[in-house]
Amino acid sequence: MFASAPAAAGGRLDQAQREASGSSSSRSSSSSRDGDSGDSGDGEGARLLLSIVGAMVSGASDGGGGGSYGGERPPPRRSRMRYRPYPYEGGGRGEVFWLEEQVGERAHELELGALPARAPAGRPWSFRVGLEGAFLPTNIARGGLQSRLMVGLFELNTSWSYFHEFDIHDHLVVGDAKAGLSVGTEGLRLHVGAGPSVMIDPGVPEPSQAATVGYSFASAWLEVQPMKPISIGLGGEGGRMPGTFYWRVRGTAGITIRRVELFAGYEHLQVGTVALGGPMLGVVVRI
Repeated sequence: MFASAPAAAGGRLDQAQREASGSSSSRSSSSSRDGDSGDSGDGEGARLLLSIVGAMVSGASDGGGGGSYGGERPPPRRSRMRYRPYPYEGGGRGEVFWLEEQVGERAHELELGALPARAPAGRPWSFRVGLEGAFLPTNIARGGLQSRLMVGLFELNTSWSYFHEFDIHDHLVVGDAKAGLSVGTEGLRLHVGAGPSVMIDPGVPEPSQAATVGYSFASAWLEVQPMKPISIGLGGEGGRMPGTFYWRVRGTAGITIRRVELFAGYEHLQVGTVALGGPMLGVVVRI
């Protein structure tokens, strides 16, 4: 991939760059209880009718936020996805849980100060950074950097890999940035997304010739925390560079120690006919 290197001396990273450039996944819930009017006569029916009308008028005056239900049924509830600072924190399972919040009458009383306000458990966002290293059987070493920001159901993530081929001292950088969704429940998470990707040859001085830009049209990553302190991950993606398709699969298994996760696994990257895969070790830190 160096401009001065002869074509015959090109290695796997050079071939991958040439082929790439073409040059040779809510839950919501509410609780209610149907009123039982019974057969109590016209007086009971009239009282029930007045109660329904009163509730409707009260709800309209509160802007649809609920009102007094007169003990006929409990106030509605809503569920929100929250993140623990780290998996298994506080005896929970996994990083995600659903917080049940009561709305309506009790929320109105909280606003008025009738009941003491209390901050909800968990937080609506999570951020992590990961570092990893791998040695490929084709005498190539890889270093990786990953980050993932999750806010509610939405997320932004990026990953970068630096490859070094020892036989001919060649280099290649592969990176991407994705936007997507993150959904889950206790002990189970699914991330899906898509976004641009790039391959960069550090040996080429001209930026327009050094970079090959493509896109990842589908990616999925499943995280499972079955029991403390185990964490398992499995996923893959597919995309296209101007000259060829590429795909990647990876699997990891590790242990979590508060905010730190130590893992081992395997990643395989296929760029056209060039295979770049091997075992890896890494660490993830949740901030």
